[in-house]
Amino acid sequence: MQKILALILIVLFGMVNFGYAQSAKDTYKAAKKAELKATGSTRDAENSLADARAEFDLFKDSKEAKKNPEFTTHIDKAINALREAAAAIYLNKEGVPLKDKQGAPLKLSYSDAMSKATRELEAAKRYLK
Repeated sequence: MQKILALILIVLFGMVNFGYAQSAKDTYKAAKKAELKATGSTRDAENSLADARAEFDLFKDSKEAKKNPEFTTHIDKAINALREAAAAIYLNKEGVPLKDKQGAPLKLSYSDAMSKATRELEAAKRYLK
């Protein structure tokens, strides 16, 4: 009976560690999905971006995130760049004029934001095992 209980505990603890091992991959996949959806409809882009942010928020408090801060930083920057790209699409479509602190016109660039997101995701991919 004790052997069975010990085996069950070992399996359960092994599954917990496996869950942490998958969290970086899940976070990367969610961010990559948001990147791909950013070229589609605004609603799809917003939904996938929200999913990626939620996945990242859960990941950033994990043990794996603390062991790999570079990966965490790259994913955070990529999601922020995707958020900027989504804002650029919306604001440019609505014709909302943006100004910087000095009052000069400011234009968000979708292509620049997407390029940054792609670079950050490629950098984050190097940290996946």
